[in-house]
Amino acid sequence: MALQRASLISIGEVPYYVPASSRKIASSLTRIWTASKKEIPSEFAPCTIFLCDQSTLMSVSSLSSLLDEKSRLWLATDDVFSNDFLKHVYIVSSAPGALAVEDTDELGTLFTKWGVATAHLLYGSNDSYPWMPGPYVNSGSVFHAVWRLFPDTNGAFMFPTVPSEHDPRLFVNPGTLGVPVPSRCYYPDPSPEKPLSGMRVAIKDNIDVAGVPTSVGSKAFAELYGARDKNALCVERLLDAGALIIGKAKTVQFASGEGARDWIDFQAPFNPRGDGYQDPECSSAGSATACSAYNWVDIALGTDTIGSIIGPAAHHGLFGLRPSLGSVPMSGIVPFSKELDTVGPFTRTASLATKVMQVLTAADMTALQRLENIQLLYPVDMFGSLPEYPTFTEPFILQLEEFLGVKRVNINIRERFKEEQLAGGKSTDEFLSQTTARIQLFDCYRSCAPFLDEYKKKFNKTAFADPYIRFKWKLGEKITQDQYEEAIAQRDVLREWVLQKIIPQNGPSEKQSILIMPNGKTEELYRYHYDGRTLGEEASLKQGYGFKDNFLAILAGLPFFNVPVGQLPYISTITERSEVIPLNIGLLGPKGSDIALLQLVEDFLGTAPGIHSCVMTGAKAFEDIA
Repeated sequence: MALQRASLISIGEVPYYVPASSRKIASSLTRIWTASKKEIPSEFAPCTIFLCDQSTLMSVSSLSSLLDEKSRLWLATDDVFSNDFLKHVYIVSSAPGALAVEDTDELGTLFTKWGVATAHLLYGSNDSYPWMPGPYVNSGSVFHAVWRLFPDTNGAFMFPTVPSEHDPRLFVNPGTLGVPVPSRCYYPDPSPEKPLSGMRVAIKDNIDVAGVPTSVGSKAFAELYGARDKNALCVERLLDAGALIIGKAKTVQFASGEGARDWIDFQAPFNPRGDGYQDPECSSAGSATACSAYNWVDIALGTDTIGSIIGPAAHHGLFGLRPSLGSVPMSGIVPFSKELDTVGPFTRTASLATKVMQVLTAADMTALQRLENIQLLYPVDMFGSLPEYPTFTEPFILQLEEFLGVKRVNINIRERFKEEQLAGGKSTDEFLSQTTARIQLFDCYRSCAPFLDEYKKKFNKTAFADPYIRFKWKLGEKITQDQYEEAIAQRDVLREWVLQKIIPQNGPSEKQSILIMPNGKTEELYRYHYDGRTLGEEASLKQGYGFKDNFLAILAGLPFFNVPVGQLPYISTITERSEVIPLNIGLLGPKGSDIALLQLVEDFLGTAPGIHSCVMTGAKAFEDIA
């Protein structure tokens, strides 16, 4: 789609994107203030629109207080509004009040303090008025919304998106170096009908957004298929809830498990945590970076096949949910593995993650009541493999026990699986050594094969793919149908056991289980390392061979919620000083309990003393702990 008409301007040395669409105020304006200093005309004059009701206009004092209160609030909460927009003021009311033009001395005091050049009063119907209050630019009676251009300094985005001029559900790439973001003033407060009103969302670039390409990290894929005709269903649900899509976030090629060194077509995002050179981790790297680096991003949507939300959430110290398998529709998402793919959010608070999942999740998957009569499971085999991890996370777990009014129940997942003779006495590591790898490799190769064939037919050449993904395809091509079906059967053995014996999907009156898990690394991993291995060795290790702790949730289809709980210090080889990386806990709930699990965490974090309920952007997730 061709670029839509727009302008780029600067106001107070801050860059803004000005859409071509505009509205006129049809009613006549009454000028109620003019500064003594002559104003130099400009093509786009910064201005602010204030809306007020009739009662406010009954006295100058009430109006002055309203204007001052609103401007203070916007300066504190809106990253687009600034004092520069108070150069011209437009006060709009749906009905006339008792305000007289000659009675504006008190307003004059406020306007002088603000540096206002002109102020106008307009009476007219709010129903017909096209704009919300906030910052604008105008030329005469023509008003344009302004979108602040934020630099993508961490390289999280493939490209920004803005709604097209004629259809708010069709998007275009504005072609700007920065990411345009509209004022929060333009959106009403969240409501039951629009719970995500004004929330800014970054969408992983394997999820379709209408009007722009989906690249899956591949220039060849975007070249072949071009702009998408429809939004993915999960994107439609976000739009229905009042959210705004501000850009496509980078992903590794074909949403696979590349490290930062494996990216060829595009550069890997820069994880802001620690020294800024830690690996961004797996395929949702762009989504996690957008959320951990920028306050002007509220939500980022990612996908997870064998850890691509779980991993980046931990590396970036974010709240990240791999939902119950099948709880969020995958329509409009480029498939990786039909047996394992999920889509879920990254956020900086548990409460916002809850709101997002209430929008995304199919109703029949969230029929469970709030989790009560909790049984808190503590897998000693998982924590025991990380000597220092239990010490770091013990304060969090103790407070969770106190909040729930229970004591943890120790469980050894691996020993119990073997003791119950589920696989003829084999351990999980023996029985499931090939399971996850064979499922995802088989599915990945066969999902990508049609693209490779179509590209070659159309362009008479082979599509480029990163060495990592070609290594992966060769592994997947060799897996037979019989081996794949055997892996599915093995997966089903584990899944049935977990859903019946470990974390059952019980009714609301029965005991519910939550399993606590370690998640993430306790040591730094630089973006330029292969963790001490070659590409082939590293790629082989990332394919899911063996039985990793998080495979319990992945193979059983359970919701896995990453909760950042602290920070661990290290001496950076980059900065040569002490830095910190995030420390996390993973929580698994019964299948379909996604919202109940998130609400429980939200309630806990809101009441637990000394436990953070939100994380910051930048080098540290938490300011007041080392």
